Amino acid sequence: MMIIANRDELVSHGNARGRGVIVDIIEYALQSMNSYTLTRKKIRIQDNMLCVDYLKYDLSKIRNIFVVGGGKAAFPIAQALEDILGERIRRGVVNVKKGEKRRLKRIKIREAGHPVPDEGGYEGDP
Repeated sequence: MMIIANRDELVSHGNARGRGVIVDIIEYALQSMNSYTLTRKKIRIQDNMLCVDYLKYDLSKIRNIFVVGGGKAAFPIAQALEDILGERIRRGVVNVKKGEKRRLKRIKIREAGHPVPDEGGYEGDP
């Protein structure tokens, strides 16, 4: 998934080769800081074990997984967790900045004030 959507436009004039190198470097840097990508690198399921970096949890002994979060990176992290854990997630709720209309299948997305908290961040339950 490319973050820089207008790459072709950016490298279409001037020193196109040089611009291409710069855009590639910026794209790489942005991808390496992407919350979704970082979560996918740190969390995985292997042999029915939930591996979070060097920590391991036996999924056969875990009945319920709940996801709770909030903040700028909350949606991409929740999306990665949903992609990794799928139906293992019992429920979840994540607060995101007002105006983000993205939704997930298993994790409820609540729009709330950011950077100043508002009532939207306190209402409801998962």
